[in-house]
Amino acid sequence: MESTSLQKDLSIKINQAENWTVKTENAAKFEDELNTILIKGKEKAAIEMLKTIKESYGEVPFIFQFMEKHPEILLTKVLHNNAILRDSTLDMKTVELISIAVSAAMRCNHCLKLHIGVAHNLGVSDEEIATTIFLAGNLVNSSVLATATPPPR
Repeated sequence: MESTSLQKDLSIKINQAENWTVKTENAAKFEDELNTILIKGKEKAAIEMLKTIKESYGEVPFIFQFMEKHPEILLTKVLHNNAILRDSTLDMKTVELISIAVSAAMRCNHCLKLHIGVAHNLGVSDEEIATTIFLAGNLVNSSVLATATPPPR
């Protein structure tokens, strides 16, 4: 029994060390992004970010096209997105399915088109995408019904 307890303690310490390493690596990536912006300037850094986004998604999302004229907004938005994704425990397929659900619920057609394309590129099936949209629609429907329901007395 004592060796099992020691193994658990060791396993916990290893996990803590790995988490610290990941957080340190993530902090370094964030600092690298900030340094790039400082060195290149906001306009050039924004243009380069948009090129990277286009390479990743196959197109520049509509909202980012608008933000191109506002580099400070674009840079902070992308830095925020990157920070969330770096610290996420979700795989990219799950992230895209969530993005599809939210896009469908918000009725954002250009968002939906983009995220369906990215999901397909990640190997997500049409059936998984349809199920995601059906679930999003069901939740939106429930929200509408809940709004119409009188509060309890």
